[in-house]
Amino acid sequence: MAAPELWARLADHSLLRLTLPVEHGGWGLSLEEYLPILELVAQSHGSARMVVHVHNGLWRLLDRYGSAPQKARYLSGWASGDTRMAFALTE
Repeated sequence: MAAPELWARLADHSLLRLTLPVEHGGWGLSLEEYLPILELVAQSHGSARMVVHVHNGLWRLLDRYGSAPQKARYLSGWASGDTRMAFALTE
């Protein structure tokens, strides 16, 4: 499955909004509610699990450290998958 098709399917199944707060269009799930869903995703597609997990965590950085205009601009499209973010980590 190509990356754009995978992203669209994840968005269609609401898997990109699981932990995002309700006020930003998410479901606001707790870790206890979220992790069993993530386990099911991992059983079907390992790469999808990583995409779902990273996307459901990155909003926290923006919510904590972003300015009000940044939050308004990016978090509004987070739940739908219209906003795509990347995370890079170096050693």
